[in-house]
Amino acid sequence: MKTQTLANPLITSENMSSSVMGMDAKGSEMASYYLRDKIYSDKVQAVVREYACNALDEHKKHKIEKAVEIGIRNEGDSSIFFVRDFAKGLSEHDIRNVFGMYFRSTKSGDNEQIGGFGIGSKAAHCYTDTFYIKSYHNGVCTLYACALGGGNSGVPVGHILKVSEDATQETGLEVYLEIKSSSDINNFKQKSIRFVEYCSANIVFEDWSARIEAMKPLSQIEKNGFTFRFFEKSGSVFEPSNFHIKMGNVTYKNCRIDSFLKTPFLKEGIVLCVDVPIGTMSLPISRENFENTASNNRVIGAIEAAVVEAAQEEIKAVKPMSLEELIKDRNNVFVESEHFQSHKRNAYKDIYPFVQGVSVIGSATDFEKFKNKPVCAIIKSRRTLEYWREKFSSFAIKNGKKYYLICSNDLEACDTKKINEIFETRNVKSSIFGLPKTEKSKTNPSMETPFSVSFKERSGNYRNLHLDALGVYNYICSTHDNLASVSNIAQAKQNISEMTFDSLRKLNAFTVKKSNSNSGCTTTVVRGANMHKNLISLGFLDVDSEEYKNKHEQTRQLENEKRNIAQNISNLRKPFLSVDVIDALAKKAERNAKFSIKANCVFDKIRKETSIRGKIMETMHDSGSFYYSKSPRISRKELRTILRLK
Repeated sequence: MKTQTLANPLITSENMSSSVMGMDAKGSEMASYYLRDKIYSDKVQAVVREYACNALDEHKKHKIEKAVEIGIRNEGDSSIFFVRDFAKGLSEHDIRNVFGMYFRSTKSGDNEQIGGFGIGSKAAHCYTDTFYIKSYHNGVCTLYACALGGGNSGVPVGHILKVSEDATQETGLEVYLEIKSSSDINNFKQKSIRFVEYCSANIVFEDWSARIEAMKPLSQIEKNGFTFRFFEKSGSVFEPSNFHIKMGNVTYKNCRIDSFLKTPFLKEGIVLCVDVPIGTMSLPISRENFENTASNNRVIGAIEAAVVEAAQEEIKAVKPMSLEELIKDRNNVFVESEHFQSHKRNAYKDIYPFVQGVSVIGSATDFEKFKNKPVCAIIKSRRTLEYWREKFSSFAIKNGKKYYLICSNDLEACDTKKINEIFETRNVKSSIFGLPKTEKSKTNPSMETPFSVSFKERSGNYRNLHLDALGVYNYICSTHDNLASVSNIAQAKQNISEMTFDSLRKLNAFTVKKSNSNSGCTTTVVRGANMHKNLISLGFLDVDSEEYKNKHEQTRQLENEKRNIAQNISNLRKPFLSVDVIDALAKKAERNAKFSIKANCVFDKIRKETSIRGKIMETMHDSGSFYYSKSPRISRKELRTILRLK
């Protein structure tokens, strides 16, 4: 890759002495140390990336069709990571200059190859002190060892040692090193496979258990100067991201595509790789990621805009579904193209609430029609939804009919004109259905008529049920351990009239309020005036009544008294008393509330004494242990006195 360097002319006055800024030998050793050991945050990834890229560049340069080999093999008790290309190999002169000199590269003026800093060929030294090079060149296989050692600046320097020469008919170059630990074996394997799988060049990974080649894309398109390659998500390596930006076969940006592509978005199991031409974006010397520059950010922005444009074009090209098709396909909430998908609520904003809310009622084969259009019954309010759904379902089954059914609330955001073009919509109470009207009586509302009631549970959430007055009573009894359900209204009235409210929870359960009331406390909320009257006649209290307010205050005081008595009894459980004594004191306190107060006053008085018994009580009062107490310790003399006691 062409490296961007700037050289400006030097303009000075005459007769000025100058010297060139540079680096001495010791500084060169220190710089080499930092360049090979300190610039990489992921050293295993650096080794895999640098040598795989170098091998691919050699194949491209010499037009080699055979695959580059990268992998792990066993040699004796050691595991070896290797990268092998089959190009022309390197002469000894090239080995010592390419692998031995920093900032000397044959790629610095070429945008057909990745690299250009002369750093990557030494990357193995960021992981290990010694790595090896086999060069198959001009009929000779030469083995070199690249080792760290020596140095006059406190840091080791690299040495290239020629180990052996043998005749060969092969060509190419192999770089290999020993993997230092068993955990690193899996790390090298994962990083290698990830590089190989999404590579657009001919490369293969191989070890003792697997052979993995570069995946073939499902499809490939060109968009705004970028190459989009779509892959099926790999199962061999954990892949947290589904969007990559790659340059020169190296992935430099990984993210979830939905971080910028809100809708539509990639289909599940699809990975998108966007290839950008080498040199389009600048890299730091480590080549681990794109530099955070204004120029690079503009390119990334252009890539993301191209992805959004491609996704929208694909989704728009999908044939629109009719309303009937949407209803039949409502279990699938997405509109899908070849690579992308969009939620139907975005593609069909004007009718999708209808699709989500509509249901099918009845068991007939075909839908009932009126004026050659399917009939859709409409329930006016969610408050009566369950009641009319049950009533209408019984009607449809009894008459062998089949209808669509929806609540009017689900039609509010819809284009009703489009819906009426397809369906014959009628109110669920319409005479077309022949449903009997609900009997109403202003003076004596029916106790058997179900209404919507909300119950506040202990979690704080409300549970909505459709019940009559007796059903409300029995449901509340089911939530209290000491209350039993009844079978008739008369028994429920009698039980409520005889009920003792010993807790606010029980009182609030049998207190009712309307949904539009601002009063708190009660756990039973009704939405209809008739149900409110029914429950009041059953014996429930109204939350806004004086009777409820008085009973609430009485019950609150009773609970406070019980709480205080329980606390006083708990205070009698002193660590210096035996269990039998504590039980006897507790029983007496239960019979006489003032006893526990008097007993605790006596104990507190003794604790304040300077006597031995006072010190013992003070010592044992908080911690229950002499050894962990923060109170003053008992003296030796006092301890001897205690031990002599019988």
